[in-house]
Amino acid sequence: VGVDPTSWADAGGLGHVSEAGVTRSVDGDAPTVDSADATLSAPAPAVGAYARLWMDARARGELARVPVVTGRVEPSTSEISGGLRVSSAVTLASVLAPAEDATVDEGWYAPAGADGAAMAAALLRSVLDAPVAIAEGERPTLPENVVAGSDSALSVAWALLGDTWELVTDGLGRVTLRPRPTSPATVTDAMLCSKLKEGADDDGTPTLDYTREWSDEIGIGARVRVAGMAGDWRVVSQRVTCGCGATVDETVRRI
Repeated sequence: VGVDPTSWADAGGLGHVSEAGVTRSVDGDAPTVDSADATLSAPAPAVGAYARLWMDARARGELARVPVVTGRVEPSTSEISGGLRVSSAVTLASVLAPAEDATVDEGWYAPAGADGAAMAAALLRSVLDAPVAIAEGERPTLPENVVAGSDSALSVAWALLGDTWELVTDGLGRVTLRPRPTSPATVTDAMLCSKLKEGADDDGTPTLDYTREWSDEIGIGARVRVAGMAGDWRVVSQRVTCGCGATVDETVRRI
């Protein structure tokens, strides 16, 4: 569906989505960015407009209509048959893309002792169309001045949040600044659709890659426990594929 950039509510249908994929990542070095590609049975919406993809999915035993992703429409391609446009391949950029594109004036700074979450939210609200909220929790206090040197608004927001807070987006395209989760969800054997692939980051931190069934309880940045593996892990990358059912290609990092 289309999205009203003022109210952020649904604003008219865009046609049936025959397949879609959504990629998300979250990390201080790879700021939260979600992008999507989809095939629509209708002309693509206007470039620069916002669109939202919904999925009918079974959650906790009940069928539910779930927002998969909201994003900014990028240039698209169309398939034409008999002179008629029969489908459109659409790419949606993250609602955070404007914050990646916006540059903070050189010399901008946040003083030591300031509320990092409040300053990050104010900065993001100044450049984003998407709504920005701050979750409950002990706010991060800046231990020293944060000075911008022609950096993007998104990278400065990450710096203001420090090591204990993060920013994430949800399927409705809402941006939330929150403490990093401390209560783990569980990736069970029954959810796994592939073998676990063990690896490590450049700094040697253990990682796991796997494919699992979709669950609305495990989002980007979530803390999880994975069947057969010790300890807690943090979801740092997801690729959700929707078509006949939904699966998630996921990367987690040992906490």
